[in-house]
Amino acid sequence: MQERIESGRTDGVEKHLHKMEAEINHMDGLIDKILKLSKLDLQESPTHDDIVDIPRMLEEAITLQHPIMQEKSISIRRAITPSQGYPCYKEDIRIVLDNVLTNAIKYSHENATISVASHADNDTIVIAVTNPYSSLSDAELETMFVPFKRLGYDAVEGNGLGLAFAKKIIEDHGGTMTASNAPDGFCMTIRLPLA
Repeated sequence: MQERIESGRTDGVEKHLHKMEAEINHMDGLIDKILKLSKLDLQESPTHDDIVDIPRMLEEAITLQHPIMQEKSISIRRAITPSQGYPCYKEDIRIVLDNVLTNAIKYSHENATISVASHADNDTIVIAVTNPYSSLSDAELETMFVPFKRLGYDAVEGNGLGLAFAKKIIEDHGGTMTASNAPDGFCMTIRLPLA
């Protein structure tokens, strides 16, 4: 590019600059995620001083996904019931909900229906997001939480860090995050203790 500019041949330079900028931004975001994941292992969990309405946060997360859902003509079937306020670090829980919903949409075919359910079960808030997807092996269900493991689905954009990051956040809140095959597809289940 420098040689082209020096010789006055600037055709194509702008296109290359935009491509380089996109790659740099992608790498910058990836490095940021790696650093955050590393810090989660090294530092104490943030204080859980926020009291949030999980059903409302789910609705907000769904609203944020509307443009992508419209592109693929994806609909949401809700079974979200009210629950008591949940003590947490709000921004981290928002990251988890966004990640799970984004993945459900990314790995769904056009005109699919995604199920989003949430309810309080005694001392636990249970969140389940199910999307139509072919059954996965037990090994694949475990592997998806390993950093950089993407199960070979290269056609779908991603870096294999989102679920590892989300699971770590849920565990730091004393909860669990599991993946399972469901009769109507693939289900990601989050359990958060209310105590």
